Amino acid sequence: MKVSRQLARRLLIGAVLLATASTTACGNFLNVQRDGIVGISRDAADNVVIHVNTCENSTNRIEIYAGREELDPEEENELIGIYVSPEPVQGVIEVPINEPGEWVAEFPLTLPENPEHLFIAMAVPTNQGGPEPIRASRFFTESSTSMTALAAYDPGDIAVEFLGMGESPISQEQFADVCDHLEI
Repeated sequence: MKVSRQLARRLLIGAVLLATASTTACGNFLNVQRDGIVGISRDAADNVVIHVNTCENSTNRIEIYAGREELDPEEENELIGIYVSPEPVQGVIEVPINEPGEWVAEFPLTLPENPEHLFIAMAVPTNQGGPEPIRASRFFTESSTSMTALAAYDPGDIAVEFLGMGESPISQEQFADVCDHLEI
């Protein structure tokens, strides 16, 4: 069977591209699993409450960061609060920042001075998964909001984010039921 020079060249280019793609794509493969979600609300006295639904995972650490306002692109978000529990906690967790109960304020929250500025709450899963690529790295979806945005919601409504769709308020009942709806 005779292969034309043009076809041979196309096959060679295709083979080179396939080999290149297969070696570089491996490094870009993400194996992640969303295990829970974090939300933020305010109570009737305008105190911030952090909510975590760990689904089947657990957590013992909540971190709160300032938003990106007034930061240069190379700067990292400022850590503005850390709350830790002596033991991992599973299920639906509510941590009122002014009275955190069993949670210890390792670094008490200092909200941004400007109520329009964002703050971001995240929880660290106890089971983080790995090693890559055998088991998925696990994470909880973080949530960001501002005090101005929270003021527009009813007390107890929880600000959450779903895959870049922006902030939305949901009820505490919806938050408790969110595990059935988490998808990557």
